[in-house]
Amino acid sequence: MKPAALALALGAVCLSLHAGASPQQAAFLRQRAQALTEALRNQWAERKAAGLAPAVVTEPSLVAGAILTPNIDVGVAPGVPALQMTVKSGTVGLNAFIATMTSPDGLHSVSTSFLTPPAYPAEPAKQTIKFVIASPFSNSGFGLYTLPGRWSLSNVTLFTRDGQIVDYGPGQLPALFSSTTVNVTNNGTPDSAPPTARKGVVLTPTVSLGAAAPVFAARVYVKDDVSGVGSVNIGISGPAGTNFSTGAYDQPLDPVTEGSVIPTATLPATSPVGTYTITSFGVCDVAQNCSFVDSQAEIEALFGTTTFTVTN
Repeated sequence: MKPAALALALGAVCLSLHAGASPQQAAFLRQRAQALTEALRNQWAERKAAGLAPAVVTEPSLVAGAILTPNIDVGVAPGVPALQMTVKSGTVGLNAFIATMTSPDGLHSVSTSFLTPPAYPAEPAKQTIKFVIASPFSNSGFGLYTLPGRWSLSNVTLFTRDGQIVDYGPGQLPALFSSTTVNVTNNGTPDSAPPTARKGVVLTPTVSLGAAAPVFAARVYVKDDVSGVGSVNIGISGPAGTNFSTGAYDQPLDPVTEGSVIPTATLPATSPVGTYTITSFGVCDVAQNCSFVDSQAEIEALFGTTTFTVTN
């Protein structure tokens, strides 16, 4: 895997650490994490075959750290926590890392990820890295909607050059960092409550694959008082005995504080015919607070049904 692809995979892993990801998203992102580590293992195997790997393998380790900004105001630039950490490279070396901070209520997190290319001419035995916790994904970092209070450094993950993952969690970090908390001030419009949904209906109880637009569509009434609804997802599985699955999606251009959204999915002409099942429903606001249901009883209560039919 080339460096750009490694960065993309690492970004996906970072996203998986954010609160509000649906189980389907989480499963996809775990696959991306696996792809990243497998690519690193393959690269290491190539180095080993070429006689470039060290005879004795010792993994990188986190040995010390500090919070450089014990207090931040999200309304005053730069408005993000700054940290530093000291890492021993071992004989393998550090390829990348992810650091995560968790909100006072424990329901939200912000993660940042970095690739650490090899230093020239050689990676130092120990290096101190300064960085900020600033998510690369829109509206999911510290900002307008951030919950104020004491945020905690909850996880640091090291990705090694031989494809290993070294994790440091709440049980290890306080002994390594002089402090693991940042006091966050937000005098703006904090938003920590997920949106609500009700009054759903399947608009296409039958979808014909031969139609000009073989589209599944549903309408659902949503509400979010602060940042507004930013996305809606419906998980769909194909007829029993098939491996077909898809999803209906809507991302309003203008966030919806109260009103109806219509998630849709265009079915390929090769889709199997039969009875399809709605397996999940998720709704997220712009601040990335999400609610999710995947029980058939809850889905039926929302839409009045859990199925629709696909014909030729």
